[in-house]
Amino acid sequence: MAYVNTIIDTERDPFLILDRKLTVVMVNDSYCKLFHADRRNIEGKNLYEAESGQWNIPILRAKLSRVVEDGVSFTGLEVSVGTATSPRKALFMNARDIYGEQNMILLAMDDVSELMTFADSVSKRLL
Repeated sequence: MAYVNTIIDTERDPFLILDRKLTVVMVNDSYCKLFHADRRNIEGKNLYEAESGQWNIPILRAKLSRVVEDGVSFTGLEVSVGTATSPRKALFMNARDIYGEQNMILLAMDDVSELMTFADSVSKRLL
């Protein structure tokens, strides 16, 4: 199973793997780099309590609830998060079931902070 960890840590997009109770089972290296996080402080914790509660966002809670209860995945949920150790980030988030023996959830994200900053600067220049 060591190859699975290698594959996970090779993925450049940040993501978390959650169990059905939304406990963080695993985070990849990209997540740790993006949020300046130590996986030992995240893995094993409830998603909404981890990272100073940065994931305790009502719309994210509602969407993940649908994944857990009904298996309804989501794509492109726009959220903004940040902690004391990590600057504010604009993210597009996706979640879906990982079917198999343990029935986990993959919560992946795309950091669009730079793109949003660029779009804001362009729109200000056009005004």
